[in-house]
Amino acid sequence: MPTFSSSEIEEAKRRVREMQSRADSYVSGGKAQEKENIPNPHKENIKKQNETEMPVRNEDSSSDDSFMTILLLLIILSHEGADNKLLLALLYLLL
Repeated sequence: MPTFSSSEIEEAKRRVREMQSRADSYVSGGKAQEKENIPNPHKENIKKQNETEMPVRNEDSSSDDSFMTILLLLIILSHEGADNKLLLALLYLLL
């Protein structure tokens, strides 16, 4: 395992701090912010919203269309004598 001198370690720390300040300037638009000290009201609103709302299953016609298409394809292919692995793969898609 390589050993590093204290000056090399200090140089690495300085470069890390410099990269972090550059990253902060890109993320915060030039203002270095500490996440612990500055509350984010948008984040709190999302948190409250997630706590109060129940998850809703999205039932749209595109998923129903896909289900029916795969099911019809299964029926047609099974009557045509398709490979069983293909039929099982299509059945797996329906799960």
